[in-house]
Amino acid sequence: MRHGNGPQRAMGFSGKRRWAPVLLTLAIMAACLTLFAVTPVRTDIRAMLPVGEQGMLARDFDRLTHSSLANNVFISLHAAPEVSRAKLIQSAEQMIDALAGHGLAFVCPSSVNPLRAMTFLLDNSVNLMTAADLDAVKPQLKPEAVRTALSRDVRLLAKPQGIALKSLVRRDPLGWRSRLGARLKHLAGFTEAHVENGHIFSKDRRSILLTAKPETRLTDADGAARLVAEFQSVKRALPSGITADMVGGQVHTNANASVIKQDLVVISVAAAAFLVLLFFLFFRSRRALSVFAAPLVAMAAGLGGAALFGQTVSAIVIGFGSVLVGISIDFAMHVYFAMRRQPERPALAVHAVARPVIYCALTSCAAFGALFLSDIPGIRQLAVFAIAGLVASVLFSLLVLPAFGAGALPERRKRSIPLPSLPVVVTLPLWGALLLGCLWCALPTSLDPDLRSVGYRPASVRDAEARFTAVWGDMRSRGVVFAEGRSVETALSANDKVYDALRADLPDVAASSLAPLVPSRGTQKGNRARWDAFWARGRREHTIEVLLAEAGDLGFSSVAFTPFLQGLNRMPEPITPHSLDQGSLGFLRDIFMPDLGLDKATVLTFLPDSEQVRAYFSPEREQKLGVRLVSNGRFKAMLESAMKTDIRSFISFSGLCVVLLIFLLYRNVRRSLLAVLPAVTGVAAVFGGLGLTGTPLNLFHITALPLVIGLGADYGIVQVNREHESLDLDTTTAVLASGVTTLAGFGVLILASHPSLHAMGITVVLGVGVALATALLLLPNLLRRAE
Repeated sequence: MRHGNGPQRAMGFSGKRRWAPVLLTLAIMAACLTLFAVTPVRTDIRAMLPVGEQGMLARDFDRLTHSSLANNVFISLHAAPEVSRAKLIQSAEQMIDALAGHGLAFVCPSSVNPLRAMTFLLDNSVNLMTAADLDAVKPQLKPEAVRTALSRDVRLLAKPQGIALKSLVRRDPLGWRSRLGARLKHLAGFTEAHVENGHIFSKDRRSILLTAKPETRLTDADGAARLVAEFQSVKRALPSGITADMVGGQVHTNANASVIKQDLVVISVAAAAFLVLLFFLFFRSRRALSVFAAPLVAMAAGLGGAALFGQTVSAIVIGFGSVLVGISIDFAMHVYFAMRRQPERPALAVHAVARPVIYCALTSCAAFGALFLSDIPGIRQLAVFAIAGLVASVLFSLLVLPAFGAGALPERRKRSIPLPSLPVVVTLPLWGALLLGCLWCALPTSLDPDLRSVGYRPASVRDAEARFTAVWGDMRSRGVVFAEGRSVETALSANDKVYDALRADLPDVAASSLAPLVPSRGTQKGNRARWDAFWARGRREHTIEVLLAEAGDLGFSSVAFTPFLQGLNRMPEPITPHSLDQGSLGFLRDIFMPDLGLDKATVLTFLPDSEQVRAYFSPEREQKLGVRLVSNGRFKAMLESAMKTDIRSFISFSGLCVVLLIFLLYRNVRRSLLAVLPAVTGVAAVFGGLGLTGTPLNLFHITALPLVIGLGADYGIVQVNREHESLDLDTTTAVLASGVTTLAGFGVLILASHPSLHAMGITVVLGVGVALATALLLLPNLLRRAE
């Protein structure tokens, strides 16, 4: 009994002062929960995205979520055929009045005056006209072209709207407004949109688009909930025949936050119910209640560890707590069933089971340790959460539980749960067929790097976005070029370079840019120099002479076009972003020059998110232009690359660590290979199951793979350990009970509506279920000593 003196002394200490470790455990749990309570919880998907090389992907996500189109809220009002346009306009103004005081600052062009906008452009022709514009103006100065333009003006002035356009014709008798006005076309990225009566109308004039800037940030779940609730209230008050849809990041934030909160309640209640059921199935003893304290200890330690090593804690990581319940209770179960089988020698039982339990914990921690290799902050936080919980659980199981879980039980409760015993000639071919079938089904498995697949979008949100896209186009999914600089001038200069490069290299790509309307001071200086050169050598005087002569022949007075003639000699001040207010175009500043909360000025250019555009903005060209393209398509490609890297890292690192630990435990190749069989089969089952159902592999399927490896190795270790057990420790019952609790913990994740939690549950139920079956039905037939 010399090898059992140490455990006996530990049991003796626990017996004499068994409340001391309990009080210490409670104090540590209280400290962990207090630390978690003062740490903010994030419900958005930001923590579950890769950082990228040199933090590029994280910065791209921040740019995109803080850009105008991504950070703004869009409200589309639609009128039924029998509803008048006047009623539609009245409903839009009602919506603006009702929501303006509830966290929304409307930036829609309700104050746009087309006449003011065109006058602004004409007054700044000197700053805006490029070399191409002047080349187009040159043939318009010939006498026959001047006569044609003035004749067109005569017909225009004769129309009913001629009185309102009189001042415009006086400034622009030669029709330059058609070329300058093209700068406004689709400037804000709208598809077939028209500004009329102070509102943006769709092509069929049956819909109005409102754009608003929320006061709440995308990560503010409470603010998003209030905003959505207020919109729904105003929507219900709209007149009959008027419908409204709101789309934007805040809508997604509210949907994800609300469903995660619901899922946490469902998961917690379901996990607790399963644990109570399992208690009556496997334990039915008051002494066994101490076993169920292990998950509580693990949960508190996990929350405390995540809070200690992070400024915030992801709600998705908290949802993983139910999974940790299923894992952490395994160690306590092995200790409890060992003592239950040997109630007269509990210290020896604990000593006998301590080594495999510690190695099980080490393999699980090694599997979770692979998550530290991930480029995703939330997954690294998940690793901290899990390892802290597992370490706390194994320490509780070996040092605290023995003082409360020991005790003699009636003989009928000592019996192991019988399992079907099949000959090896049956189980081995079945296992081989299963493994080959899984590998075959896994071949067509693909990756799903779409961010929307790991976020929650209820049917109401999907339908609203579909209706919005049908009317206005998919403008929110466009690529965005960020031109940044330490000053507004440097940002505008970089924006000019992008615009010029696109016109030269991709002339067919529809780009929405501020460059034609607010060029940099350097570009404006060049335009003014060309303007002076263009009108030199008597061209100005000759044009005036021709214009006055042709105007007189058509009946215009000699002073009719004085504003135009004065403009030929006037040199206006350079245009700045704030000059847009003069033309009632200030709302464009909010769209193209959003405040990102950085120390840099930013100017945006909107482009189609096409393969051609993504290929054009290579890293070399971006560096040359000093800009960055951010788009959903590029995000998918970068996320897919990160996912592939994580798959290789997770499987190779966790697999290698598990194999090494198992070999160090047994120092025997045969036993080591047998111990890893459940893990190998479980991973194959995950890929095979996803391939068979045609489910693409997403980020959270990948995250769950180390769990399958670690848990499968745990089952293999405990079963293989039976070959050289010196005591009868009821291993089969312990493995079955721990496996069922794990499946119960993971199974409740299948009840989650959030795709991330649901995907993790599906993955581990598949992998752990098959690994458990392998450990219980195959390994006993391959081991030399069976119970």
